[in-house]
Amino acid sequence: MDRPTDESSTPAPGGPAAPGHSPFDAAAVADPRGHVMHLAFGALALGGLAMATSTKDFLAIPLLVMALLRLRFTWPCYGRLFRDWLVLGLLLWAGLIAVSLTWSPDPAMGFEHLRAFRYAIVCLALWPVVHRPGPLVAGFVLGATVNVVVQGLQWMEAFGLRPGMDQRLTGLMHPIRTAMALASACLWCLSAAAMLPPGRRGRLAALLGAAISTAAGVAMTGSRGPWIALAAGLAALVVLLAIRRPERRRRLIVAAGAMLLAGLALSPLAADFVSTRTQQARADLAAAGEGDFDTNLGFRLASYGAAIELAGQRPLVGHGAGAFGVEAPELVPELSWEGITHAHSTWLNIAVETGIPSLILVLGLFGAALARAWRRALAHPIGPGTFAVLLAWIIAAFFDTPHHSGTMNGLMQFALLLTIPTGAASAFAREPALRGGVSPPAG
Repeated sequence: MDRPTDESSTPAPGGPAAPGHSPFDAAAVADPRGHVMHLAFGALALGGLAMATSTKDFLAIPLLVMALLRLRFTWPCYGRLFRDWLVLGLLLWAGLIAVSLTWSPDPAMGFEHLRAFRYAIVCLALWPVVHRPGPLVAGFVLGATVNVVVQGLQWMEAFGLRPGMDQRLTGLMHPIRTAMALASACLWCLSAAAMLPPGRRGRLAALLGAAISTAAGVAMTGSRGPWIALAAGLAALVVLLAIRRPERRRRLIVAAGAMLLAGLALSPLAADFVSTRTQQARADLAAAGEGDFDTNLGFRLASYGAAIELAGQRPLVGHGAGAFGVEAPELVPELSWEGITHAHSTWLNIAVETGIPSLILVLGLFGAALARAWRRALAHPIGPGTFAVLLAWIIAAFFDTPHHSGTMNGLMQFALLLTIPTGAASAFAREPALRGGVSPPAG
């Protein structure tokens, strides 16, 4: 993946921007070896994010230590971060969850949900090197591909590994989390492939290979929500590139053709996974139509109905974080709610637990972040992919509660972090040939 930039790093009329014109550049110049190690540890931490929870936390330790050691060089970078409206909005969202614990019927569970935001500490450590997103995203993609390898071993039943329930290939995490990590990796790889300058066939082949393998991995998880989210992300990526980079339409056609051919070649392997889950969904919907909600999809529909009713009971402040698992069983006692603590939808869950005004705030926050990601899409080869990843996360949040998962909440925070302008200079910003002659947009 090409070297990164920021949209505010447009070269000065007299030539390239002088190094050190921003706190990020100054920190890199003052401590070049530390900067490289900081970037490497950031990529390592993000690789862990795409794997298991324990791996994520363990691999973040070197990054956190390096961020502390370099703080004397990097502390000026943080002023821009804490002045950004997106960060302030996220802090407000987490603050509302924290305050709602005071009236929650299950504050212990509410605190567990609040803990999912802890990846913010890692994002703080990433901030001084986030103007180099290429290596960071590459680390995430490598971590995601480890899941594909594990899925292959599960399919072959090698080394004692077995498929999960309904023969789903889960990788290293819950199948929904694995699927979203793979979907994000696929979108970032396709974005980088579409934005590559001409002549880099080896890198193009590697990126397309990674995109195809991760897309196949999404199919093998049997996770229907991420399937829809990936489809929406792919459509958004194509639309964005077709509008913002019309000169890359040929590259888009090549990438789409490669994905189509690979999909046809792999269809015999994925057909069983897709058809089984599709047939199950049809059967569950038919049962729900007859009043039987004691099925996988039927239970989700019952959860949605309970969430809407609960949100209507206390629309302004909600029932408090962690309340859904206590309140919903009282509304639908005929179903077994054991172990269910959320509404299977981030957006409904927010309305239930912290109120409809809170839901409006969070939706507005994500909408504004998407708009900024669109404006900044040409700032770096992974820019279009970041827009698509954010959209895919928002779509997935209609079918589950990824903000309650430390891994998926961390993915959300990292993607949002990539949209925040840094003002740092980079080679990508100073070389029009790498941008196809298009200057990064101001924002």
